Amino acid sequence: MGVAFLCTVARIDEDRAPDWAAAQEAIEAFSIETLAEEDDRDPSLYVFNDVTDEQARASLASDLADFRSEIEGPGPMLAWVVVGGSRIYITGGMSYGDEPNELFGSMVRLEECGVLSAAGFTNH
Repeated sequence: MGVAFLCTVARIDEDRAPDWAAAQEAIEAFSIETLAEEDDRDPSLYVFNDVTDEQARASLASDLADFRSEIEGPGPMLAWVVVGGSRIYITGGMSYGDEPNELFGSMVRLEECGVLSAAGFTNH
């Protein structure tokens, strides 16, 4: 297996605060069945294949708490830059087939499940 550098980003307008309440609402509304209907999901979400909706929601809530803590910290796994009126949060690192850090997987799951979008973030 080779080595790769992996990163993921979350962008939000510089003058906009994350809507953490909307993110929590997205988690509460999350359904594995809805996710399964979409065919372009990231493989990291397969962790939800053998769990209940409640377990998936608990996992997403933990992911959101980790992401928010890194933003408000700031924490060691998240860097940010301001470019063109947007604040861009970046995490990643070297991967040998695993996630480069704990926050990477959290951010990917939150993005793929629509939680970051609900909070006002995009990944492009």
